[in-house]
Amino acid sequence: MDSYTEVYTWGSNSYGQMGLEASKNYFPIPRICSFGVLIIQVSCGNDHSAFLSTQHYIYTMGSNSDGKLGLGDKSLTCSSFPLLVESLVGCKITQISCGGSHSAAVSHEGDLYTWGKGAMTGHGDLVTRWSPEKVHLDCTYILQVSCGHNHSGAVGIQNTERICLTWGYGESGQLGIGTKENLEKPDKASISDVKEVACGEDFTIFLNSQGKVFTCGKGNLGQLGLGSLKDTLLPTRIKTLDHVFINKIAAGGLAGCLTEDGNLLVWGLGTVSPMQIRSCPKDLVDISIGKRFLTVITRTSSVWSWGNNHHGQLGIGDLEEKDSICLVTGLNKKKPRLVACGNDFVIVLGEDLKTQKSLSIKIDRSPEKTRELNDNLSSPYDENKKSLRKEHKKSSREQFWSSERNEIRDGDVGVKDLSLYDSALRKMNQLLVQKEKQLQVEKDLRIKNERYRQIYVELEEKLASVVKSIEIEKLRREELEIGYTKKESRFLSIIREKDEEISQMKMENSSLRKKLDNKKPCTTCFNILTEFNALKEKNESLLFELSKKNSGPSTFHSKKPTKDSAFSPNTSGLYVPQSPSFDKSLDKSMDRHKMINNQLKFSRSESELLKLIDTTNNAGKSPGRTDRSNEQHLHMLNMEKGVDDEFALPTFRNRENSFSMQKNLKNSLADIKARITALNSNRSELQTKMEVLEMKLLHNPSQNYDQA
Repeated sequence: MDSYTEVYTWGSNSYGQMGLEASKNYFPIPRICSFGVLIIQVSCGNDHSAFLSTQHYIYTMGSNSDGKLGLGDKSLTCSSFPLLVESLVGCKITQISCGGSHSAAVSHEGDLYTWGKGAMTGHGDLVTRWSPEKVHLDCTYILQVSCGHNHSGAVGIQNTERICLTWGYGESGQLGIGTKENLEKPDKASISDVKEVACGEDFTIFLNSQGKVFTCGKGNLGQLGLGSLKDTLLPTRIKTLDHVFINKIAAGGLAGCLTEDGNLLVWGLGTVSPMQIRSCPKDLVDISIGKRFLTVITRTSSVWSWGNNHHGQLGIGDLEEKDSICLVTGLNKKKPRLVACGNDFVIVLGEDLKTQKSLSIKIDRSPEKTRELNDNLSSPYDENKKSLRKEHKKSSREQFWSSERNEIRDGDVGVKDLSLYDSALRKMNQLLVQKEKQLQVEKDLRIKNERYRQIYVELEEKLASVVKSIEIEKLRREELEIGYTKKESRFLSIIREKDEEISQMKMENSSLRKKLDNKKPCTTCFNILTEFNALKEKNESLLFELSKKNSGPSTFHSKKPTKDSAFSPNTSGLYVPQSPSFDKSLDKSMDRHKMINNQLKFSRSESELLKLIDTTNNAGKSPGRTDRSNEQHLHMLNMEKGVDDEFALPTFRNRENSFSMQKNLKNSLADIKARITALNSNRSELQTKMEVLEMKLLHNPSQNYDQA
């Protein structure tokens, strides 16, 4: 005989989180439903819910935003009936928890699985998980997990010590690590020996093995229970609860706990310290807290609620907020055992029931009859109460659509009910076919995504290489441009220097040319030559007068005179007149010859020397004689002495060293001629070099001609 668990739910159903396929958004009274499975635990988040079957399978329903249903289907927005989380089949899940935009589960092996939005999953990144993934932790075994609005906490064992790990948003200090840092991976909170953890909207409650309560996080509404409205970054003990032993804790928009005696203590919503709610029973066994309300169950299976009631989440048939705790009368005589509160809805697990063999009674399943059954369920004092409940129980048993344990056997049901099971099987087959199609589409998408990812990685690598090569080329070009700029500046400076040197050399050359062209003859040398010519003429005139006085010939001849002659032979064989006055004039002329010789040696101008030669040649001609007679006379003297020089002077007999002086003078004149010739050749060579250098400078101004 197959079994199932009764489920009671009320409040908001805007996303189908209550598991009711109805067009109505909220239900202020409890609705009974069954999913055809045995359920051992239920958990509710903001707008989704999940329950755990006895086969350790997880079923989720409600909103699928950020993948918090864990179905792996991004196209699914919401579901109003439970769907199996296939990726966790075989993991043997023992505990589940639903938060604001994420969910978590603990396996029998102590592993933690999470799925949903970003950093709240604890995988070390901000990637949304559409399917459950295992979280890699340092601790060896996870015992319990709790999901809050935007953070989570888990109790685990590490080296035989009970620790608490927290992750997610920590801007209010709700992670209990001493800072307001957000954690993408689980980290150890600053508390030890933790038995249970409960995560609310922006705060966290810890319960240790001694029954003491610690809180941390946001305290603007007194939800920390520490007697103030300040935030706390580290877990802090609530000292007002030290006199009691706390057995269970709960957190949502406010906070609450149950003592070992079954008393309820709450704080938050303006209450800064734990207080006991008025008229609340004292034998409570379970508690769950939503956004601004709470629900509890007593040992006698009665359900009580208190707080906000805008969407009928108190289950008392109206939408009015209550100051005192109220009894949910629609569940009288039921046997609820577990309760879970979401943001503004409630799901309660009832007793486990077994299906009957015979279902041959025909039930009126019209909407009017169903509405009548639900209305009568909330009226326990109606005279037809028992019969309506029996009919409703039978109809609810016939409404289950699938089960992990329900196997249809032909001998277990009547012939009239085969059509019901056939329709259920057909519906199940349709769902399976649809699911297979979805899985195939997802598989194809995964293959395409993997291929696209590989292509994307390859393109990224190519792009990185191209960018790197571009940067290298850019750096190389910048270096080349800098080098070219330096070389260009250096070349320009060299060219400017050479231009300045060339201009300076041209100026020096022009100045030298002007000096050479404008240099005047040596006045001293010119005066000496003039005096020399005058003395020479005077000497000639004296010789001429002497010859007249002696009535001798006017020219010298080779015949030897007689002893009585006025001439006497000299050492050179020439005959000169013997007269004291003539000796004095001869001494003066010889002295002037020496002066002329010395001045000719220090003559600097080439033109002056040439003029000196020409003047000397012209001065050699004696007055009163023709050029030819003078030349003949000098030639005769030179022939007698063996000297072939037109500048040689006659030597007289009365002076022994006159011939040697004449020879020295002739040698000096020959030396002057040789010097003038050498200066002419040097000048021509210098002019040729200067012209060549000027041509080179004009054609190649940047070339270095320092050596030239």
